[in-house]
Amino acid sequence: MSEFLTKESPRYGISRSICCKEPTLTELFLSKKLEEQLREYDLFESQEGINKRIEVLRVINSMFKKWVRKASEGKVATEFLDEVGGKLFTFGSYRLGVNSPGADIDSLCVAPRHITRADFFTSFYKELEEDPDATELHAVQDAFVPLIKLKYRDVELDLLFARLAERSVPDSQTLDSNDLLKNLEEKCVRSLNGCRVADEILKSVPNPDTYRGALRAIKHWAKVRGIYSNVLGFFGGITWAILTARCCQLYPNATVSRLITKFFYILHNWEWPHPIFLKDAEQSDKTNQLTSLVWDPRQRNSDRYHLMPIITPAFPEQNSTFNVSTSTKKIIMNEISEGFNVCRELIMGECGWSKLFEEINFFSRYKHFLMTFICSPNEEVFLNFKGLVESKLRHLTTSFERNEVIELVHVCAKTFKPTLPPTYDLGKTFETPYMSCWFIGLVFKKNMKIEVELTSEIQTFHDLIVNTNYKIHPNDESSKIDLKYLRRNKVKEWISPEDFKKGRKILNAKEQEKLDAFLEKVGKAVDPCDINGYELFRKNPDLNEEWLKFVADETDKAAQLNSNGKTRKRSPKISEMGDSFFKRQRLSSLSSITTDSTVKPSNETVVSNV
Repeated sequence: MSEFLTKESPRYGISRSICCKEPTLTELFLSKKLEEQLREYDLFESQEGINKRIEVLRVINSMFKKWVRKASEGKVATEFLDEVGGKLFTFGSYRLGVNSPGADIDSLCVAPRHITRADFFTSFYKELEEDPDATELHAVQDAFVPLIKLKYRDVELDLLFARLAERSVPDSQTLDSNDLLKNLEEKCVRSLNGCRVADEILKSVPNPDTYRGALRAIKHWAKVRGIYSNVLGFFGGITWAILTARCCQLYPNATVSRLITKFFYILHNWEWPHPIFLKDAEQSDKTNQLTSLVWDPRQRNSDRYHLMPIITPAFPEQNSTFNVSTSTKKIIMNEISEGFNVCRELIMGECGWSKLFEEINFFSRYKHFLMTFICSPNEEVFLNFKGLVESKLRHLTTSFERNEVIELVHVCAKTFKPTLPPTYDLGKTFETPYMSCWFIGLVFKKNMKIEVELTSEIQTFHDLIVNTNYKIHPNDESSKIDLKYLRRNKVKEWISPEDFKKGRKILNAKEQEKLDAFLEKVGKAVDPCDINGYELFRKNPDLNEEWLKFVADETDKAAQLNSNGKTRKRSPKISEMGDSFFKRQRLSSLSSITTDSTVKPSNETVVSNV
């Protein structure tokens, strides 16, 4: 078989594979090192954890079936009650086989036609409420896909609901057939498609085990880089799953390590808004009344404005990234470009996998922030209110993007537990307040001669939250939302020092310029990427630990500039130590390293001075 694309190349999805080359020893070794790195991050479920999740799902499935039977009383004939059934399906990371310890399980409760959504969010919710094993229970009914969130025996669950146009749902029920979607409400179709999409993805990849290994790494990378959140306008789990599956289709024999590098290569060079598909949409049977839900820019004007269309493989095919905005697209592509560069360094032996998964300090990225602070009197009210605010934050960022003085809006995907400044007044009496806050980084356009005014956007969002919360939870009169503009030096008054400093700091232009100048003097013994706490990858084995530690310490110190902005003078010891070190070492493998002095080992490579 030819190594690259030919007429004989196998076809997976919408095109033939690009490369069918068998793995090399280097790629296998890199895959092994990647798995070791991921295990250090505790991304693999233990057998005990697996058994616990299976047991929780079994209990919820049994509880749901009993509830369906009970809710069917008076709606169907008595002799038919034992046949109404009901079934719990899983989807998302758990269904794909890449769930990590502590992650939630996406689940779908499927009921027969006589059980309504109102029944699910009232009487079944009450059943869960009365179960002592269920905690942190709250419903999110106004979401695009309504759901119930809870912890059951410390396992997090998201429960969606759908009813089929069938009089019963037996244990043997599957969701593959498009005919099941006939005569269903749109919310049920969306709920069912979570399971249908997961199944189609697994069918579309040539090697499921390799796919799972690559997806586990990609999902972790997206989370630590802060671009894993569909509700905030980034990519959600299903989008990352589709993108990884497409790479598997194009490189069917690739190892996990090679799939990761190709993932970044493909996306770095992708010409958006050309869509990404896993299969031809024409292959799906079209159920007439649902064709209006299919993503089709030829027929629907709104689809033409999607910035990064990534299409789900199950009918009705939809764009999984419809929430992506101009700002989030730029943020995602910046992260992909950086991931692409890291992979190039990794292939050259200049860094390890840990660099790819390093968290960046969000607060070092920007000078201006908008903080959204919320507070509620008890846990149940707080969870409902928090879910509402998070689901609406995208409306605030979108309104900011329309402001002519704002260039970029970046909402941090992480929520923070605030530490209130002494001068802040809650305005209400809370015995034990439950609090949370989000931060949005703002970049203002340069050379704008008009005053920055954000009052209108802030007030509109505040009113949206208050009015929506009153509509959904009319009895909640205590929850509070407050939005504040903060400069970077004021952010640390609202969160813990650990949260404020967590992650690698991004240097500003002046700091980076000074650091680059210092590194040029030091030489290339240590790659600039190795500052700020990276575990050094020893590209040159002749460099002893003493030298590596010394240079690493020097580069770290150089990055920590004095508060007055002056550059710290370089220690004179580095030249002295460098000279004595090089005199003791062979330099044939170190020709790229420079020092302040010209060193001429006999009959060896000359290392030029700077």
